[in-house]
Amino acid sequence: MFKGTGVDIPNRSADQVRSIFEELDQDRNGNLSRQEFIALWDALAKERCAADPKVVALGLCAFLDTNGDRKLQISELKKFLPLFGLKGMALAAIPLPDWASVDYRGLLR
Repeated sequence: MFKGTGVDIPNRSADQVRSIFEELDQDRNGNLSRQEFIALWDALAKERCAADPKVVALGLCAFLDTNGDRKLQISELKKFLPLFGLKGMALAAIPLPDWASVDYRGLLR
């Protein structure tokens, strides 16, 4: 189980990890280049999303949940909103009370 998300993550054997690494290490230099690492990340993300479409949302929420209470306080949520283009005055104009929170675990069941 991935900490704080409720998402089951399959355990891979050392041989499975080695096989995946060797497949992605296109130039066979024993290291993953930036491009090779992005390919790994992309493959793993697609695998996780296919197994459970909520995995990305749960992972993101767990990352933003800095106090670990499984709820997003408005202060935690406001750190994420600029990724959607909400900055400065636009962010300040949204009437989000500081006492409010979102129980993301309940929403993403």
